[in-house]
Amino acid sequence: MSSNNQSVIEEKLEAAIELSEEGNFEKSIEILDELLQTDPENISALVERGMAHHGLKNTESAIRDLESAKKLNSDIAVPYYLTGVVYGESGDVNKAIPEFETAIQLSDEDDTVTIGDSFFRLGNIFMKYFDDLPRALDFFERSITYMPDNLHCSYNMGLC
Repeated sequence: MSSNNQSVIEEKLEAAIELSEEGNFEKSIEILDELLQTDPENISALVERGMAHHGLKNTESAIRDLESAKKLNSDIAVPYYLTGVVYGESGDVNKAIPEFETAIQLSDEDDTVTIGDSFFRLGNIFMKYFDDLPRALDFFERSITYMPDNLHCSYNMGLC
């Protein structure tokens, strides 16, 4: 791919991310659809489109895009983490758990946000859905080592 095409792709991706951050998920998806027609194996575009679908509460479309990203490269933690987020926020916690666990395993040690938030979300799942407070506390304690300023985590530790 030429450097000119690559810069156009990067510009479209940045524009789509900005639109999603502004809450304009439909327009973001339109741009990402165009980008993926040109570069169908663009993992970042698939991940961003998946999260834009999630923003619109289109869970099936979000999961489909995130699964496609994982198929293209199963060694990247972020698609697993975000699949866990989508499943967890849609209430399908039994599917969220292995996604967060895989994200933790695949993350670089310095990826404190992915690791810390995965542990935090696992703690919330075990506290809220399974009433397994010792296990939840273990996850919260692990989370706080990666995200020491997470007040929600500290609060939830107090609840356990």
